[in-house]
Amino acid sequence: MLELYTSGLCYCSVCTDLVDRSEVEAETNRVNPTGLDRPWRIADEPFATGENNPCPCNHHKGRQHFLLSC
Repeated sequence: MLELYTSGLCYCSVCTDLVDRSEVEAETNRVNPTGLDRPWRIADEPFATGENNPCPCNHHKGRQHFLLSC
């Protein structure tokens, strides 16, 4: 399962129980394509809040939040 919870021009955030990074990227691009010639990729940097990327979900045990950029 993957839930998109924030999406902007250059970044988006998802909450998911997927653990494989390539699956997270593929599913994010399936549900929320960038519309550009480059897809969403998991960002190398932490979230703006300083939390690690990925970080545990604070609402659903077993899920993680990922920050992606395009």
